[in-house]
Amino acid sequence: MSLEERFSPANQTELYRTQLRERRQKASESLPELGQDIRRLTNLAYPTAPNEVRETLAKEQFIDGLMSVDMRLRIKQARPADLNDAIRHAVELEAFNKAEIKQDNGKGYSRAITRDGTNSDASDKTVELLKNMQTALSDLQQEVKALKQNREQFQNRKKRGCFNCGKFGHFKKDCPESSVKRGHSNSQNVPEFSREKQNGVIGVN
Repeated sequence: MSLEERFSPANQTELYRTQLRERRQKASESLPELGQDIRRLTNLAYPTAPNEVRETLAKEQFIDGLMSVDMRLRIKQARPADLNDAIRHAVELEAFNKAEIKQDNGKGYSRAITRDGTNSDASDKTVELLKNMQTALSDLQQEVKALKQNREQFQNRKKRGCFNCGKFGHFKKDCPESSVKRGHSNSQNVPEFSREKQNGVIGVN
């Protein structure tokens, strides 16, 4: 236990707890510096708490105090064991992000910022996505319209019935009476000499 903790007035404990809750990463502050100061404030705010409890409190405050929202989320997903583990994850992520930015700059890639401070690349992607959604919606509407027209035509044809017999439930090409009529007509159109020949009554003159 440090001298500052040992001789700290009891009425200052709440003050240290408030400072700990409000502690956030400064613009020019490194991640190890932030972690070290949070550990100091945690020890001052909870001098009699078990070491495991203080480690947990310090770890959670360190994550909440990070400037980057993405980094906070990634470190929480990594489930660090203690404050030192959380600091290690944060330093690794920071190094990775810097390497990615350097690589993008080396390729001549630059992100333009609009006047309102938004990223133009993100705006362009949003506009493109909306255009694609609008095109897909228009195609879908055309397909629905075509299906509706086909359905109406089919229903109208069913309402008119068969053009051959006038009955409903089938079309002219499927009309059962057409086949009966064709068969009957064929039997009537057989020439007389053909029937006589079949019956063996054709004589020789």
